[in-house]
Amino acid sequence: MERLVLIVEQLEEAKRFIQADDLAHYRMALLLLDNVAEILMYRVIKDEFNDDKETKKLFEVFQTYLPEKKFEKYK
Repeated sequence: MERLVLIVEQLEEAKRFIQADDLAHYRMALLLLDNVAEILMYRVIKDEFNDDKETKKLFEVFQTYLPEKKFEKYK
C-alpha cells in the first residue's frame, strides 16, 4: 500500500506543478513523472527477474564463484 501511496502523491504533485503554468513548475512536474515511470518500470523488471528461472541459475553460478561480499551487491 505504501508503494502505491508514493506513486499517487508524486502524480498529484506533478499535476499541481503543471497547473501552475510556468516553465519552472513544468520542469519539476517532468522530474516527478520521470521518477514515477522509473519506479514502475523497476518494479515490473524486478518481478520479471525474480520469476525467471535462468536468472536464478545465473545467481547460483555467481554465488559459487564470487566472494560473499561481492555477491551481496547483486542480491
